[in-house]
Amino acid sequence: ISQIVLNDELSNNLNTEQQIDNGSFVCKDGHLLRVSFLRSPILSENRLQGAVLIFRDISKQLADEKALIDARDMAEQASDAKSEFLSRMSHELRTPMNAILGFAQLLQCDPEQTLSEDNNDSVNEILKGGYHLLDLINEVLDLARIESGKVTVSIESVSLKLIVDDCLALIKPLMKENGISLSTIETNNSELGVMADYTRLKQVILNLLSNA
Repeated sequence: ISQIVLNDELSNNLNTEQQIDNGSFVCKDGHLLRVSFLRSPILSENRLQGAVLIFRDISKQLADEKALIDARDMAEQASDAKSEFLSRMSHELRTPMNAILGFAQLLQCDPEQTLSEDNNDSVNEILKGGYHLLDLINEVLDLARIESGKVTVSIESVSLKLIVDDCLALIKPLMKENGISLSTIETNNSELGVMADYTRLKQVILNLLSNA
């Protein structure tokens, strides 16, 4: 070892207190050996006469810490790439799915060519499956937005009666299919409301109803 490089603050402040700090050894071949050291002062009649330095090689520790930081950065980059992929995929899938749903609705609403009962049932199956798939696509898109920290909410006054009635209308086909009945309790206060994001609250209520 040709030279010891100490922390500037430590080398300029050799007091009577025990100190722990990091430094580097400049070896004969020129490379730096990173060390942690404990300096214990040697006192005589309350005067500083010198110090005992105990060194510990921390090169491997620092290398391991750098490897962890690099691994974390790579994981964050991979997560960002996944979120970007999910977002792009969701947007790309929604366009053709909306087109499919639109043409299916046109088939049902065409006054000049009324569908037979069997064909109408088939179109209903297309619409039911399409809306379900569209919901899944929207959930993937929301997940990508949440992971990227770009999800937005719009807090407003929401009428509980209106949102519950809306959710019940959407869930009725599923209830009928499974032979389940649902009744609501009327309250005297029809103006009861909450401050919430309408779309997110609607998703929560629909999830609760569909799970039940």
